[in-house]
Amino acid sequence: MSCRRDSCVDELLSDDSLSCTTCGKTFHFGCVGFHEAKFRLMKKDARDSWLCPECRCTGSNAPSALVGDSKSKDEAGISREFLIQMFSGLKDEMKKDRESASGRSDEILEKINVLSGKIDVCLTNYESLSASVDEMRNDLEQLKNDNLTQRVLTIERSLENFQGPRPCADITAGLDVECAVAEMEDRLRRARNLMIFSYPESSAPNPILSLQDDLSRVKASLAELSPEFAELNVRVARLGSFAANKIRPLKLVFDDSTSVTKILIANRAFDPPKLNASADRTPAQRKYLAELRVKLKERVEKGESDLTIKYISGIPTIVSKTNTSQSKNGN
Repeated sequence: MSCRRDSCVDELLSDDSLSCTTCGKTFHFGCVGFHEAKFRLMKKDARDSWLCPECRCTGSNAPSALVGDSKSKDEAGISREFLIQMFSGLKDEMKKDRESASGRSDEILEKINVLSGKIDVCLTNYESLSASVDEMRNDLEQLKNDNLTQRVLTIERSLENFQGPRPCADITAGLDVECAVAEMEDRLRRARNLMIFSYPESSAPNPILSLQDDLSRVKASLAELSPEFAELNVRVARLGSFAANKIRPLKLVFDDSTSVTKILIANRAFDPPKLNASADRTPAQRKYLAELRVKLKERVEKGESDLTIKYISGIPTIVSKTNTSQSKNGN
């Protein structure tokens, strides 16, 4: 198939052709004044009703002529209008892209500012943490140099009256520092614990419910001592295996040793005390206290009836009841 324009010698493909509905002649779309973009956008109805320039001119009594080296004014106007519309749409798209890019740029800048602020906070926190670490290191050095030595000497003096095997059986020439440190650490761990004896066991069917019941009843008992104790954070545990006719000791664990001290003082203020409670002592403390009670009994049987055991600086000591009463009265 060939184009009916006289000056066109190119082969005419069906995809590039336009056929006049009046004369039936077939042309290249470019030979009749169409740009390819506009030609590709033509709908089928528009192609089926298309008239060649010659037939349009004949229908309007205009001179008959094919589009040759120059385009008709109508086609030129259509092409110009199409180009204006196309470039206007392209301009709008470019404007939208620019606005979108500007918005993203502001968003990225904002995120960078936020990250910069967080980095400044991190640096400030790091400096504060570094200063705290240095302070803790200094405190630890001071503890090693002064307080730790004094504590070890105090523990050694408190254990001088022990009879039988020492905590470390292979040490015969005094208490080794390592054993003293281990004893001190054990006491520090137990300082947050409170032991309650003869506290009825729960009748709950399983261990978890039993502990929950113990915790609920213990909090109620603490509230009877003082309302403030009901708000303390406490964990409970039964010591030993369950036996039908035996009440196991109940261990209460608090966040700090101050709470234990306050509860013991409040409990002793009642006559009789509401709870059979005591501090959680290490095996060495229990052994020393037992031996001290034996000594107290021996001295009382020998006629020293005005004696009792009192804790002085945390160490149980045999003292005179009279001196104790006078101290309480401020004499």
